[in-house]
Amino acid sequence: MYSGFSEHEVTQKFIGKGLAGFIQKPYKLSTLRDAVMKLDELE
Repeated sequence: MYSGFSEHEVTQKFIGKGLAGFIQKPYKLSTLRDAVMKLDELE
């Protein structure tokens, strides 16, 4: 998930719903790339 809200605010709403990660907006393309790579590692 990505959001302009803080990670704490957002993740509290998704506890137990399978949230795989969080990126704070605004983000760099390299940050998004790294997050996607981590998802690939989970599979």
